[in-house]
Amino acid sequence: MNTCCLKSRQDKDKKIVELSEKIQELSEKVKLLEVQLVAKQDKGLKHSDLRNDQTVNLLTGIPSKPAFHKLFDSVKGSIKNTVSTIFNTWVKILANELKCLIYNPSMEVVKKTLPKKFKKPGYCKVRHIIDCTEIFIETPSNPVIRASTWSDYKHHNTAKILVSITPNGAFNFISEAWGGRTSDVHLTRESEFYNILEPYDAVMADRGFTIAEDLLLHRADLFIPPGKRGQEQFTKADVQKTKKIANLRIFVEQAIRRLKTFRIIKNELPISLIGNLDNIIIVCTALCNLYKPLCK
Repeated sequence: MNTCCLKSRQDKDKKIVELSEKIQELSEKVKLLEVQLVAKQDKGLKHSDLRNDQTVNLLTGIPSKPAFHKLFDSVKGSIKNTVSTIFNTWVKILANELKCLIYNPSMEVVKKTLPKKFKKPGYCKVRHIIDCTEIFIETPSNPVIRASTWSDYKHHNTAKILVSITPNGAFNFISEAWGGRTSDVHLTRESEFYNILEPYDAVMADRGFTIAEDLLLHRADLFIPPGKRGQEQFTKADVQKTKKIANLRIFVEQAIRRLKTFRIIKNELPISLIGNLDNIIIVCTALCNLYKPLCK
């Protein structure tokens, strides 16, 4: 009798041990499935998810955690180079395909889409509103390049571009990038902006753009806020003209602000991307022209 009871008890203990092991195994599987589910929801794995050989094997198919780290270290450098190559290639392709969105519409089109604010005497012929903007770049190691890109205005190394918009806020011209030390007038003269001007065009700019004589050679007019010309203060007429031009020039500032919503040029640009800066700006500018008009 005692022998039968002892055997029965041993069988029960054995079953309890087997069930405990089974529960432990199922518990581990549940944890792994939870990690897998979170990884799918987050669309990626975290390093903390790869706790042991079992999780590594389940989530990646690699047999062990040391094998995973060895494989990762061996391909890390090539991954970086591959991503850089893919990015640079596609930026060039996108710039080539999208640059057609940055164009100078005819005077007839500009008149048809002219916002109400520009339908005032004296400003109805405005076709271009221009300004320069600067993009922060990583400090170059070359002292010559570092000096040519230093901007006293921004107190940082920058790349400078000239932009022009139509009265309704669409970009109709962007220049190549120059060093931040370049003056606005020099950049305007050296860019191809004058090539898109037509007789009787009107250009609106800040008072720093002293290019009236240049525009006269192209039979175009320049609207800039008046200077003091040796006077102690502005006349009432000068104050009114400055106010009117400032109220219309604000749209080029809004267009530049819209352009810089793209984080790649909003923050400091790495040196590795400087060679592709012109293409990056073309892509960002073209995408801006797909937005709604800034002024109607």
